[in-house]
Amino acid sequence: MKGLQTIPRILAINTIEGYLVSCFFNTNESRIIDFKDFFVTRKNFTAIHPAYKLLHNYLEFKQIKIIENSIGWKNTGITAKNITGDDVFYAYEIDPIVLYEFSEAAYQINIDGVWRLIAISSFVKQEREAIGLTQKELAARSRIHESTICRIENKKSATKIATLKKILEKGFEKKLDIRLL
Repeated sequence: MKGLQTIPRILAINTIEGYLVSCFFNTNESRIIDFKDFFVTRKNFTAIHPAYKLLHNYLEFKQIKIIENSIGWKNTGITAKNITGDDVFYAYEIDPIVLYEFSEAAYQINIDGVWRLIAISSFVKQEREAIGLTQKELAARSRIHESTICRIENKKSATKIATLKKILEKGFEKKLDIRLL
């Protein structure tokens, strides 16, 4: 059995901030799932799909729960007939392997004196958009290549601490404090 990898399962929900959900997996790591991005990238759902309701109604989304080591919502789902012909409600759940592959590793860093649990790519994109910068403008301020910003925001590149420091301190004018524990 040597060489088998652990199948990712969700053990706990750490935090919920808007549509960003930090989960602790059985792989001994916390990961952040951007559900707004997750739902939007699955464009094939219509108004009758359970995810549509969650994306368009945050109060419904906030009822997120762990259901058998995955994420789900008992407040939304589908009704289908079982083998005896009775209508049965099935809660909307998302496979933990899909969530793991879509999620980002969570890092705990100190920004402007506040410790935060962040997924770097989501954080960079949200901060950039919040202050109204384009990727090109952030790259110029940070003195790094625009392609680096693009790769970070699209989860195509691991982020070096030095790069993150440039983006936060030069691009966003925030103070970054990193300490080894």
